[in-house]
Amino acid sequence: MASGVAVQKMAGIARGTGLRRPVVLLGAVTAVLAAAAVVVGMAQGWPALNGGRTVEIALVAKDLKFNGTNPPLEIRRGDSLRLVVRNAEPAGIAHDVIISGPGGLQSKPIAPGETQVLSFKPSQAGVYHYSCSLHPGLMDGRLIVQP
Repeated sequence: MASGVAVQKMAGIARGTGLRRPVVLLGAVTAVLAAAAVVVGMAQGWPALNGGRTVEIALVAKDLKFNGTNPPLEIRRGDSLRLVVRNAEPAGIAHDVIISGPGGLQSKPIAPGETQVLSFKPSQAGVYHYSCSLHPGLMDGRLIVQP
C-alpha cells in the first residue's frame, strides 16, 4: 500500500512538472515573438504598432508652383505629416502654405531662401487642400488622407 501511495505521488509530481515546462516555454516564446513584432513594427513604421508614423514631405516653391506641379500629397489616417517648405524664388517673392480642413494650419510668410517646417496630423480621412494664400489659383494642391 505504501508503494501505491508513493507511485501516485510520483505520478502527480511527474505530471505537474511535465505540464508546467511546456506552459512556461510557450509563454516565453510568445513574449519573445511579441517583443520582436513590436521592434520590427516600430522600425517599419507600422501604425498599428506605434500609433502612426511621421511622413516627411518637402515642398519647394519656385516659379509660382510647389515642386513644379503642385503634386497631390498622400498619407494615411493616424500619420503625422512633417512638411518642409522651402522658398526657392528669386528675391522679392514670398510664399506661405495653408492646409484647409479639420485641424488645418497656416505658415508664416516664407521669404526667398528660407525654409519652414510645419507639422500636421489630420483628424480624419479625406481630401484636404494646400495652397499659397499669396498666390491663389497658382499654387494649389491636394493632401489625400487615406483611411
